[in-house]
Amino acid sequence: MTICKEGEISKFVENVSSVSFSAKRAIENGQKVLYVTERCVFRLTPKGLKLIEVYPGVDMKKDIIDRLPFEVEV
Repeated sequence: MTICKEGEISKFVENVSSVSFSAKRAIENGQKVLYVTERCVFRLTPKGLKLIEVYPGVDMKKDIIDRLPFEVEV
């Protein structure tokens, strides 16, 4: 995969106008949650998000980690 142009809308942001999913409640209920994007897959853990898969051709640091507004477990 080759990223030719960055998208205009970020998938992960620090602030939102409304909440339709509670990660805290999902952890409390023992739910397994995956976040699947066009670049990678994250798993929700009690510590936050963990990067569990990076698609071929995607640079983990440049194309994912450096673009997130928060830290993730790798």
